[in-house]
Amino acid sequence: SGNVELAALPAADGVPNATAATTALDALGEFRLDGVAAGRYRVRLRVGDDEIDLPVIDIGGDRP
Repeated sequence: SGNVELAALPAADGVPNATAATTALDALGEFRLDGVAAGRYRVRLRVGDDEIDLPVIDIGGDRP
């Protein structure tokens, strides 16, 4: 068991993005976060006493 935390990072102009979201992992270790706004996010997995920070991800918006 564990959970996933999605934390918004500030935009280039310093204005914060969407509010962070948290959800539980299912029995297979899978998760789903609905309604996430475009922006840059940090993803952290928590399982037992362990925390794993994944690389920053960009969701939605224009791509270069």
